Amino acid sequence: MRFALAVAMFASALLFGPPAGASGEVHARIGRILSYNGHTGLLIVLSSPHQNFDGCVSANYYIFPDNAPRAAIVQSMLISAQMTGRVVEVAVDGCYEGFPKIVHVAVVS
Repeated sequence: MRFALAVAMFASALLFGPPAGASGEVHARIGRILSYNGHTGLLIVLSSPHQNFDGCVSANYYIFPDNAPRAAIVQSMLISAQMTGRVVEVAVDGCYEGFPKIVHVAVVS
């Protein structure tokens, strides 16, 4: 069953490419998750070099906005992935509060 699901996900990725609206994807482990006063989202530091696809003011962190659809669920996924050391795939599109904005998240390993 797992194998069939993995094959289906791989095939859909080949057929459809990155998620619609995303300007880039990053696969990495989460190094740090921060919540700072003045920012309305979780700031994420990944283990791979940061990529600033849209020329945002700050490229040191990615941000996942608190007002995103299903924010509480996705934030839980990010925290769980960090705690267990699992790799995440984040799709980034545009800037939010000066940071590259995470628009899609998948825990992949």
